[in-house]
Amino acid sequence: MKQPILVCFAAAAWAGGLFGVLSLQYLPDHCLGEHGVCGPWGCGAPLPALMACHGFWLVLFAPATVYAARRLKPQTVWRLGAGLVSFAGLGLVGIAVWQALTWWAQVDKSLHAYVVQRYLFVLATLVDVPVLETLLAGVTLWWASIWRMAAPPANEPMLAGSMPSGASRPCDALTT
Repeated sequence: MKQPILVCFAAAAWAGGLFGVLSLQYLPDHCLGEHGVCGPWGCGAPLPALMACHGFWLVLFAPATVYAARRLKPQTVWRLGAGLVSFAGLGLVGIAVWQALTWWAQVDKSLHAYVVQRYLFVLATLVDVPVLETLLAGVTLWWASIWRMAAPPANEPMLAGSMPSGASRPCDALTT
């Protein structure tokens, strides 16, 4: 009986989190020091709007990431993390190629010195495609899988001063 109630509360908290993070767009600019992402490489949306969009993706991905990290086998979590990191890596390369084909060829040669800033600007303002958020979810799953593989099994009690099975003590190599 408690499980459906907990699921309803979790779903309501998640929806509230999505609404809350999207509400960041209404922050006045002076709350963030009136900084933007404008420069010779381009001009983007206000910082509160960018924070709201990127935060939305993070909150949207959070339940699936936490579920996968906790419920799937560690090897499956590692593979899923590797897949997400690879997919995000392809996205990062794709953005670089896209900018090389479009922005680089269209701007004055004096602006070519800002190629790194332009790349970071595009990553910050590209809120339709969650490349950075996918990378973060993949890295999080990698860490979770490594942490779970290093932890002792739940049915194997740890004795005081003992190491998990398969682990060696750093000082053992010095004493032999």
